[in-house]
Amino acid sequence: MNINGLRNALIALVIFECWDRENKKINEEKLDSFIEKWRIKLDKNEREEILQLDEKSRKKKISEYEKLVLEPVVSESFKVLYDGEEKILVEFAQIIGIVLKMRGLSITQIRKFLDNLKSPKINEENIVLLKAYLAYAVSRNKAAEVLMSVLEPCIDNISKEEDKSKKREKFEKFVKFVEAIVAYHLYYGGAK
Repeated sequence: MNINGLRNALIALVIFECWDRENKKINEEKLDSFIEKWRIKLDKNEREEILQLDEKSRKKKISEYEKLVLEPVVSESFKVLYDGEEKILVEFAQIIGIVLKMRGLSITQIRKFLDNLKSPKINEENIVLLKAYLAYAVSRNKAAEVLMSVLEPCIDNISKEEDKSKKREKFEKFVKFVEAIVAYHLYYGGAK
């Protein structure tokens, strides 16, 4: 995955955040503010295309961007988590944080999972128990499906590892990954 994944996630977030419900159009002032805040490089045509969106095309565009950025994150996250560059892992955490924010998952729901993960009851040997926490989160809010689709393969990968030191290392990276998701969810304005 390259930086376009994060760029596309940020564009989706801008389209999501800048909608003026009263006037049923993109708020140009907000658009420019978010573009500057998150340093998104848009050419003139891209900016104009965003400004021309109506409610229906806005939702479709957000959905297209979400799909575009989530597919590689879901399919590659466990590989990147254990064998990849930390830079890509941070990008994945940013993308997941953005998507969870757009889908309305509250920070409380994500923090509950993180608190369970950091509980003394959970370690690399019984990490598989976290799948139940994810299932519970999804039953309470369908937006958590994104979190589940990314984190379950990571949990499975840790639980299948036979080498104890590698298993511990993978578990520690996993904790940092979830912490990064929480941090980016908050940074991009996730609900408290």
